[in-house]
Amino acid sequence: MDFKTATKTPDSDMALHQNGGQLDGYSGLYREAAGKRESGRERHHLVKTKVPKLLITPAEPMLEYQRTRLFRLMED
Repeated sequence: MDFKTATKTPDSDMALHQNGGQLDGYSGLYREAAGKRESGRERHHLVKTKVPKLLITPAEPMLEYQRTRLFRLMED
């Protein structure tokens, strides 16, 4: 789970794309600490509009290509 703030409602697909690496990092840490694969992931946006709202964007567990990308980024 990751928490973000926004001044307008974000596009769900774009939000996951822009901050996917951060979710991958959390997944990697979870797997290392818990010894098992996460069941899913979520991005929570607090949208700071006149009437504030919470937007929850679900995502699938980290896939193998995302794990590979994460470790290559860490190596760089």
